[in-house]
Amino acid sequence: DSSTIGTTEGEELTVEESLYALLLESANECGNGLAEHVAGSIDAFVEMMNEKAAELGCTNTHFTNPHGLTDEDHYTTAYDIALMMQAAMEHELFQTIITSPNYVIPATNLSEERTVRNTNALTSNWTYTGYLYRRGTGGKTGSTDEAGKCLVETAKDGDTYLISVILGSGPVTDANGEERQGQFYETIRLLDWGFDNFRRVTLAPEGTLVAKVKV
Repeated sequence: DSSTIGTTEGEELTVEESLYALLLESANECGNGLAEHVAGSIDAFVEMMNEKAAELGCTNTHFTNPHGLTDEDHYTTAYDIALMMQAAMEHELFQTIITSPNYVIPATNLSEERTVRNTNALTSNWTYTGYLYRRGTGGKTGSTDEAGKCLVETAKDGDTYLISVILGSGPVTDANGEERQGQFYETIRLLDWGFDNFRRVTLAPEGTLVAKVKV
């Protein structure tokens, strides 16, 4: 029941093609292939993942695989995912991929040309309609029976930049009594709340003397 793009043994894709397949359609086999390409083996790459998570300050995360399928020792938190997303968004290629509605993978040695689609409804109408979000700057979906529907999303309005993480979601009912996809609907509500209730202010320009205190 894993998510794939239907690659077959011996098929060759570039790293960039594999990243598009992984980030747009959650192609688990491309996650494995990238892991082996980068580290020589899946186990070695998982070690790198855990080292990077610790470096980012993720104190409640432990990986056992590069694709996210269920394992009792594979876990994380909303806060840690936000830290990972913040780090990932520093890479221009990552930003380009997650904001692409679709991507055409050229014919390979074993397959005809194929198109992969973005499963994030805040970016693309491919999976669900009615959730496009103008302030969204890209995100990543994920779901298993155990984890529910999940979405990490980034958004920007003026000089305010937010990261939202929804985990363990399912269908929800909106104010009109209509059933909505919770991971998308609640993400939009959460981001709108953030933009409506917080703003960036300058307390004092750098170098300005604010006050003198007698010691």
